[in-house]
Amino acid sequence: MLKKFKELSIGIRLGIGFSLILLLFAIVSLFIINRMGFLSDLTGMMYRHPLAVSNAVFRVDGNIIRIHRAMKDVALAKSDAETDEAVRIADKYEKEVYKDFKIIEERFLGEKRMYEDARKAFREWKAIRDEVIALTRQGKKDEAAAITKGKGARHVDKVNTAMLSLSDFAQSKAEAFLNETSDIRGKTLNTAYLLVIITILGSVIFVILLTRTIIQPLSALMSAVIEISQGNLDKEIPVESKDELGQFARAFKAMVAKLKDAYHGLEEEVRKRTEELAEANENLKKKINEHLRTEEELKLYGLAMDNMAEGVNIVQADNGVFIYTNPAFDKMLGYERSELLGRHITLINAPMYKSPEETAQEIISVLNETGIWEGEVTNIRKNGKPFLTHAKVSAFQHSIHNALWVTVQEDIEERKQAEEKIKASLKEKIVLLQEIHHRVKNNLHVIESLLNMQMTSIQDPQTIQEFRIIEGRIKSMALIHEQLYKSENLAEIDFSDYAPNLITRLFHAYQTKPGRIRLHTDIDKILLNISTAIPCGLIMNELISNCFKHAFTNREKGKITVSVKADNDDSFTLTVSDDGVGFPENKGIESPKTLGLKIITGLTRQIDGTLDFHSSKESGTTFKMKFEI
Repeated sequence: MLKKFKELSIGIRLGIGFSLILLLFAIVSLFIINRMGFLSDLTGMMYRHPLAVSNAVFRVDGNIIRIHRAMKDVALAKSDAETDEAVRIADKYEKEVYKDFKIIEERFLGEKRMYEDARKAFREWKAIRDEVIALTRQGKKDEAAAITKGKGARHVDKVNTAMLSLSDFAQSKAEAFLNETSDIRGKTLNTAYLLVIITILGSVIFVILLTRTIIQPLSALMSAVIEISQGNLDKEIPVESKDELGQFARAFKAMVAKLKDAYHGLEEEVRKRTEELAEANENLKKKINEHLRTEEELKLYGLAMDNMAEGVNIVQADNGVFIYTNPAFDKMLGYERSELLGRHITLINAPMYKSPEETAQEIISVLNETGIWEGEVTNIRKNGKPFLTHAKVSAFQHSIHNALWVTVQEDIEERKQAEEKIKASLKEKIVLLQEIHHRVKNNLHVIESLLNMQMTSIQDPQTIQEFRIIEGRIKSMALIHEQLYKSENLAEIDFSDYAPNLITRLFHAYQTKPGRIRLHTDIDKILLNISTAIPCGLIMNELISNCFKHAFTNREKGKITVSVKADNDDSFTLTVSDDGVGFPENKGIESPKTLGLKIITGLTRQIDGTLDFHSSKESGTTFKMKFEI
């Protein structure tokens, strides 16, 4: 039998062994599954079994005693509150009794008469309990106590007697059930242990068979192969079986025979290989010469970097240490030649607004994302003095060092100091310009004051009115210089700030009756230079003043609309309109006769603007002017 087993292939033998083990495990599993089904049935029986009934009977006995005790408390209660509390306790335990009677009814395996007698006796006793409670509530405590001690106590004994017979029956059934389940458990465990032992023994036997039929021949074959590999080509291989090991041994013998045949032509092959090696050696010499030339070129490149005026360094990306610095970089930072090699880049970062680590991390983040970083960075010399440099960092790959960063830095400390001086000078000039605007504004106010003083000596109302008009024009120009004086931008003025101030001043000057003239404005944010802003301010001053003086003659109410709208980046439109009486028919703007109209048309042409005029008695007057910014 063992001989025939050895003649089988290794795969079949392993299959038979594993199949045997799987079969044994399957038998054990089926047995356990079968017993699990039986245990499931036992669980169902447990639900129906008198163990539950026995426990319910015990609870009924205890709760009846508690109810009887509560009824004694009812009879002895000294107040309605004590009576109510005792009745509540009795009701509570009564509900528990009915729950347990329900369990007994569902699971009792004996005659129904036994638990029906007990339940009937309990219900009869309930009537006595209700009578005691009623007498107590009526104040007849002596009668209630007599019923409790007499008829009530006798009926409780009757209930207990019925429950006792029910309990004895349930207890006997429970003990029989426990004995039966204990026997079944013992038999199940014994059978399972036996099957496990059989499985273990079968596995051991299978391992022994594998050792004798596979492992031992394989060890012998391995020893022979090792000896042949050491040069003994005459070594015999002892494996003669018909399985895979035997096939491998026969194939190996054939290979050894071919090796013997090939050995005789080995010398010729060695000669040919020697010639090939000589040729390869010549090729290697050529490559070495090429390498030497490349090395010379690299030396030239290195010499060029060493002589650059800017500071150059190369940093290894994975650890952030210097692997090259040129003399200019060492000199810039105050270090000796090659003193920085092997040291971390944070050594040269000045701890100004950020720590050296934070500065390095910001630059590395940009390098990882884009491969290049350029900007200004504050470095620190060896003597501890910080200075500003302009740096450009690029990332590249190297065949030996992997990822590298090359940095070109230029000391811009002196250039920055010169820029600061220029900024300081520019700031002084701005202050001077602001002072000029301030003085112009003050001078215009002086002229305005002189006009006011002059008007005090004039009696002619017409002349005074003319002086008022001149005063308004001076104020419109002074307002421009005042805003420029307060502004940081001396080249331009924000017309959206200037126009509302001018309009408000004119309304306060001309509005004699509050609420008579209404104002509507729509002004965009437009920046104008002073050469455009002053004419526009004077034009607005003349137009709005004319509206107040002429548009609402014999009118109770009116409306003035002022609009400054940006058309595009190069032009804007100024519109002043009213809903007044309209322009006189014998007057036009083509050949203006009044000074105000002459100012409007003249200033419009002065700043290369276009004027559109429309007037009627029904819709009032509209001046629309378009200017270049």
